[in-house]
Amino acid sequence: MVYRAANDGLGSGMKAHYRNLFRLVQTGKYFHIGRKPLYKSYGYVSNVVFQLVQLLSAKREAAHSRVFYVADYEPICLQHWLDCLQESFGVKPLRTLSRSLAKPLAVVGDLINQIGFRRFPFNSFRLRNILTEYCFDMTRTKAICGSLPYSFEEGVGATADWYLGLSGRKNEDIFYP
Repeated sequence: MVYRAANDGLGSGMKAHYRNLFRLVQTGKYFHIGRKPLYKSYGYVSNVVFQLVQLLSAKREAAHSRVFYVADYEPICLQHWLDCLQESFGVKPLRTLSRSLAKPLAVVGDLINQIGFRRFPFNSFRLRNILTEYCFDMTRTKAICGSLPYSFEEGVGATADWYLGLSGRKNEDIFYP
């Protein structure tokens, strides 16, 4: 059996990259890019752990030499996910920037990076990352693992609670704009 995480896992213990994103949302500095929904196969960490346990306990003939993706079964809409986090944080609604304005701003971010501010949070790399959709067929994983223990809403709530619990603890991995 081979498994591939569709992402880094959303929830407690997330990588600094996502904590930076949450900080931008919390402080009103994040903005959506365009109005077109963007879908990604993300998974709440407790659901991913559940899937891994199920896959590891699966009968050999069901899992041997097969590739399984681990993520929530339905891709999430990036804008909806971040809007839900914004609501959980109790901050003002997120703004939307058109793609035509985002591209030149990303180039400005590239220039800021080139003059030495390597951790500036918006550049062409980030823009491409935000706009790249990736959705995986989760049929094979769902057939072995069954229903996930946590809903999208429960995952968002638990993730927001975890992140808000970090308040006041400075982490060197986090860029504070």
